[in-house]
Amino acid sequence: MQDANIVNMTGENITFSILVPAYNAGATLARTLDSLLAQTYDNWECVIVDDGSRDDTSVVAQAYCQNDLRFSCLWQENAGTASALNTAVNASSGQFLVQLGADDELLSGYCMKTNELIKQNPAFDIYAANAWQVFAGGKRRLFNSGVRFESQATLHLEDIVERPSIYGTAAIRRETFQGVGGFRPHIYNEDYDFWLRALANGARHIYQAETLSLYHVSPTQKTSDHLCARKSDYELFEDLATNGCLTDEQIALVREKQASIRKNIAHRTLLYRFFGKSMSEKIIAAMRSSNKKSHQ
Repeated sequence: MQDANIVNMTGENITFSILVPAYNAGATLARTLDSLLAQTYDNWECVIVDDGSRDDTSVVAQAYCQNDLRFSCLWQENAGTASALNTAVNASSGQFLVQLGADDELLSGYCMKTNELIKQNPAFDIYAANAWQVFAGGKRRLFNSGVRFESQATLHLEDIVERPSIYGTAAIRRETFQGVGGFRPHIYNEDYDFWLRALANGARHIYQAETLSLYHVSPTQKTSDHLCARKSDYELFEDLATNGCLTDEQIALVREKQASIRKNIAHRTLLYRFFGKSMSEKIIAAMRSSNKKSHQ
């Protein structure tokens, strides 16, 4: 890792290192990088890692690097998102690390408002906010909804075992990242795995009730493979339960969650067998919507 006190071209310590893992992202990367240029707080750097793309991802990235010294770009053989993120961290120097998908955006106030949150609450390690999920056709839905997310809050391990409520663009102290050992390349849901391990090891989280990012939802994204994601969740919970960091009560909660995931996997597997993946996911979505309405 590089020294977190490396300074930028103006002589200031860099506050945010924006980490952009990019694989065949030539069609969306400019939108992502433009969102950084629109920031109202400019003490940031962006490290783009082209993870073995076969399109013009590197061409797009290099154009930004040539026009603004805050951008840098690396290339590696395809090794997955977690590996690309770790590579970006190793090449970065900011005090806080921010993961940003190569098809997503930070709203213009992200860096300013996150920096304000850090200054007002210096005793935390993970500084999070809300995000808009943006669907085809422009429909939007909040990543986190409900009364709890309408004001400043702190989430603990028990909260995110129940639901992965920390959106991926949260700013992480470099020391926290290093202490946990970074992202694990063999884990499918690498960001959820990271939040669980960080909180289990004592990291402190704070959430501000601001919507500061756009998450563009696409059927080609890795997160759209729900069956694979649930299998990954089961494995990372197994690892969490046996790593020696949890209390008996926390282990019991994790085991309860694993039982729920087992049922989810069995249900999806059966539906896939009869209806195929696409139709099965529509059925599941419709059932969830119906259940949600019945509880309102």
